[in-house]
Amino acid sequence: MAFSTYAPDKLPELTSTLIGTLLGAVLAAAVGVGLSYYQGRKTEATRVQYLLESLIGELYATRDRLGATSPMRVPDPEGNSEFPRISLVGNLVNRGNLTSAL
Repeated sequence: MAFSTYAPDKLPELTSTLIGTLLGAVLAAAVGVGLSYYQGRKTEATRVQYLLESLIGELYATRDRLGATSPMRVPDPEGNSEFPRISLVGNLVNRGNLTSAL
């Protein structure tokens, strides 16, 4: 059955149903898009908070390592022996005769 074969007295009822359906669909889409953006903002804020907490933890770990009293050997990553060995003691970097503060 085509839309035009209905009785003329049913046309306002069908039109109002169609308009109501379209408005409902548009409203549902708008709410869905809004919730999606809200969830994205909240997720980003949580991610930034986790990154800040991780950064603070790394900074404390680095501070503890630099404040250690026993020397820590730092090997040359390329295995090149022409460079002097570097050892971290406290807050000083010792390279042969050269000593500088970090």
